[in-house]
Amino acid sequence: MREKAKSVILTKDDRALLERFVSKGHHPVRQIRRAQIILALDTSEGRKPARQGDIAELIGVSRMTVHNVKSEYEKNGLINILERKKRQTPPVP
Repeated sequence: MREKAKSVILTKDDRALLERFVSKGHHPVRQIRRAQIILALDTSEGRKPARQGDIAELIGVSRMTVHNVKSEYEKNGLINILERKKRQTPPVP
């Protein structure tokens, strides 16, 4: 039997922010998919947790992507999920 994804509990404000972020469509696809993953993992207000495989299939990403986004959310929070990671080294000329 497959393992269910661990739950993520979003506040009403965070959920509203993510829903606006996804619905506007003015952001890179990678960021929109990350927001969709976090929304799908949300168990606030009595929502049932979905399986990582089901979430991955619904959004069109791998289960590992769902796992990585969830782990990053747990470590760094919501804003870091939606922003592009800053380069740590300068580009090679």
